[in-house]
Amino acid sequence: MNEHDLTTESLPKMQQLPWDAPPSFRTVPTHRGIMCRGPVPGLEAQSDLDMVALWLAERASASTNTAMAYRKETERFLFWLADSGKVISDATREDFIRYAKFLIDPKPRHQWVADRKHPRTSPDWRPFTTALKPDSVKYSLSVIRAMLDFMHSNGWLAANPMPETRYLVATTKEEPALKVARRQLSEQQMGLLGEFVDRYEATEYPVRKERKKDQQPEDGRQPFIDRRNRVTRARLRLILALAGTLGARQADIIEGFLSDFSPAPSDLKAARWLWYIPNGKGRKAATLPVPDWVMDRVVDLRVTLGLPAYPSANEPPYPICPDTRYIRDSERPMPTHLPAISRSGLYRHMQDVFHRLAYAIDSGEMAGSSADARILRDASLHWLRHTAMKRITRKTKDLTIAKLLGRHASIETTALYAESSLSELADALCRD
Repeated sequence: MNEHDLTTESLPKMQQLPWDAPPSFRTVPTHRGIMCRGPVPGLEAQSDLDMVALWLAERASASTNTAMAYRKETERFLFWLADSGKVISDATREDFIRYAKFLIDPKPRHQWVADRKHPRTSPDWRPFTTALKPDSVKYSLSVIRAMLDFMHSNGWLAANPMPETRYLVATTKEEPALKVARRQLSEQQMGLLGEFVDRYEATEYPVRKERKKDQQPEDGRQPFIDRRNRVTRARLRLILALAGTLGARQADIIEGFLSDFSPAPSDLKAARWLWYIPNGKGRKAATLPVPDWVMDRVVDLRVTLGLPAYPSANEPPYPICPDTRYIRDSERPMPTHLPAISRSGLYRHMQDVFHRLAYAIDSGEMAGSSADARILRDASLHWLRHTAMKRITRKTKDLTIAKLLGRHASIETTALYAESSLSELADALCRD
């Protein structure tokens, strides 16, 4: 059986998927299975892997974020097939039934699941950190089915043998508006989050061994750790403002620069600043007005970084969400090229914030109920976007304005925030 190391240059760079995994996961078979009709005139593809690469490259041209999500699900499927010596064009209808069950309970665990995320180059890296919930299984299978449809419609596969996802996994149906409503924070919870951020201190920073003892502050902490914590708090305040008020998506924050904020034209009376988002979802550019108090958060981060208070057109591309690992003590100038935090880094960071806040509430260090703690423990950055959309919908009663803020392709999506939530139903039922 021929094998192909997917780190080779046979695939274009963007299309390689994250194949910098440990050797036990790095290679997959490349023979053509019984369902394969290739090679196909008009396509350079010589294997299933080439077709996967082509599919991902086309998806990346429309949305890099979508392509990143798709390639993670594709990777898992290819590794699972490879474990049985199979390629995509070998897969049978029965294989997909088995794969759906595998996603719900990946076994053997030591081979497929790690208790936490590891770098892909680590021998401890695994495709999963936990078994998937039914909704996540459904999403994963829908990605695989879309890929197979692409391979079939382009003549590579004789047919798509995969059953519809509804036959492979059972999910609980829920009204979309109620699902969105469950993923929002109340004004009280947002207040607790803001209060917690003001005293948040990161804990993952290492101690620099090269600094001598007599140069350390009396409390034993390194000066650059103090500076990093100040930057981290300023960064968090800005994240809360952009996501919780302007409805920013994760990609808007990670891929944006502080120079994207610019003065508004004089005829825009209500806002003095604008935020230009050059590459929103679906590669749609957008411009949002920025309230003065949100701009104050931008200024706070810039000053904490050691930058001028307001951006200039020719300044280096300093990220909205800088990676604080590159920040040293206050005696050193800020690096000209300061990288942004990674997607996984931002996810872990926000999970740490929500979980630690929940613990502070449960332990009595902060006000709030056990229900607040439970909700915050489940929260994520995207919940802040839902919260912003609900806020603007409730405030304006105008779906057109809310659609502009959310940058939705369809007003039907915006309308989900106008529907009454379970909380509003409870208020109506229990009001005296």
